[in-house]
Amino acid sequence: MTNGLIFFITVLISLFFILLMLRFGEQGLSGLIVTNIILVSCFGALLIPLFGLTTNAGNVFYASIFLTAQVMTEHYGRWAAYRSIAAGFGALVLFVLLVQYSIRLVGVPGSDQLASSMHTVFAGVPRIALASMVAYLFSQSLNIWLFDLLRRKTHKKALWFRAIVSSTAGQLVDSALFFSIAFAYSISNDRLLEAMTVGFLIKMVVAILGVPILYASAAVVRTSRITQSEMRELRGD
Repeated sequence: MTNGLIFFITVLISLFFILLMLRFGEQGLSGLIVTNIILVSCFGALLIPLFGLTTNAGNVFYASIFLTAQVMTEHYGRWAAYRSIAAGFGALVLFVLLVQYSIRLVGVPGSDQLASSMHTVFAGVPRIALASMVAYLFSQSLNIWLFDLLRRKTHKKALWFRAIVSSTAGQLVDSALFFSIAFAYSISNDRLLEAMTVGFLIKMVVAILGVPILYASAAVVRTSRITQSEMRELRGD
């Protein structure tokens, strides 16, 4: 299975789960954001060749956070989106702290290879996590603020325009901050610039592919609200 095929499969799964978790409301979307930010910390350090260029393996996960935050802002308001970003940040801090202590546990005889592999994978998490934290807070704040501003200015119209503009601005900030913090002085400047540029382009591809998800999310929210209303009636609430 090629990296390109894996990329498209990952995109499809990520977009599908945004609509699926939306059926659980604000809590479902918050859980999705938490999951994706942890995935970024785990796989963000992995540089991969994709379509003949160099990028990192966490781009799809991070692009999913942008789209999920836009869906939440559209249907639950910007403060709900800000709360979900704060929850993701808290979960990331907890993950990093617990992982750094957990990899220092001494395993039983016979588990040396597994322990060594886990240490190799997670020992580099703090730098990637720091890059994720800084880029996450700045870029997501900009993404939510700009999406909400355009939402009010356009009177909740031009959804595709709002999504692309806020994604472009936020992803530029994210790519500049994340790749600079995560890979500066560990790879050549040319490779860093290539990874940064390709990462931005990949996340914008996901943002464009995610526009239909934003439109479909309205139908999911309506259906979910009807279902919740019917359940309250059955319970006699």
